[in-house]
Amino acid sequence: MPALDKARIARLGVSAAVALALPFTVGFEGWKTTVYRDPVGIKTVCAGHTDAMGKITQATYTDAECLDITARDLTTEEAQFDKAFPGVRLEPDQKAMFVDAWHNMGAGTFLSGSLPGLIRSGQIDAACAKLLEYDKGRIAGRLQVIPGLARRREAEEAVCTGRKTADQVARENGVTLK
Repeated sequence: MPALDKARIARLGVSAAVALALPFTVGFEGWKTTVYRDPVGIKTVCAGHTDAMGKITQATYTDAECLDITARDLTTEEAQFDKAFPGVRLEPDQKAMFVDAWHNMGAGTFLSGSLPGLIRSGQIDAACAKLLEYDKGRIAGRLQVIPGLARRREAEEAVCTGRKTADQVARENGVTLK
């Protein structure tokens, strides 16, 4: 996994939550500059970028292009989160984890169930714990726990509740900033 360029991230002008989410997200999504299919068969590149987020038009991307794409995706998802939860106050690490979950799950899944109500009512610790339930994916037509998703949700919950930092988890997953 490449070291992410801190100076380039700063030049992108992303929010504090996106700056925290970016290395965390890369640590779980991985970093692939060539197009691949994710565990449930979706065409993906960089750190979880899919055609649903913006058309994948090349077979290969540079590290700089992937960093820009990932920052743009997370910034868009943060704006969608803010629109869905106006006035909700979160610590940057908490918001970063909800943005990461939104990035990974997609808006439809994130906004279904009781998670949105917990966030809107200010029950943030309960919302952080609720993230643990989103550890399944449909493989070969069956909904099943995906170990990588379970590990990601555990890390999101740990950061969201303050037991770990986003930077600490990113480093544990081999992501460094240069």
